[in-house]
Amino acid sequence: MEMLDYPLFGRKFTWSNERQNTTLTRIDRVLVSKEWDLAFPQFQLTPASYNISDHCPLLLSKMVRKHYAGFRFEAHWLKCDDFLSVVQYAWEKGVSSKDAICVLHTKLSRTSKALRKWSRGKTS
Repeated sequence: MEMLDYPLFGRKFTWSNERQNTTLTRIDRVLVSKEWDLAFPQFQLTPASYNISDHCPLLLSKMVRKHYAGFRFEAHWLKCDDFLSVVQYAWEKGVSSKDAICVLHTKLSRTSKALRKWSRGKTS
């Protein structure tokens, strides 16, 4: 039976020697058969927190598909006096990630959420 190395999302490595000259490797893996992979395409392997070990536990879970309502920027917001302060406050909140894509995604999500909330307050 041929086994597949299940892809890990969100991290390249699962172990660190936690020393000054860091060694990072992916020694923790999940192997699945082709049949399992075809039968369960909605599953995803993600890293869990590794605060208590030098290994990163792996979490195999069903992906949750969220309906995204989208974000629509309204040009007239630029004319509002408090628009820039809403954007600046949301954008400058700290993000606890070193992954640039994750940081950007978080900042954009927070900013769009803040603008939606702010806009609802303007119209009510």
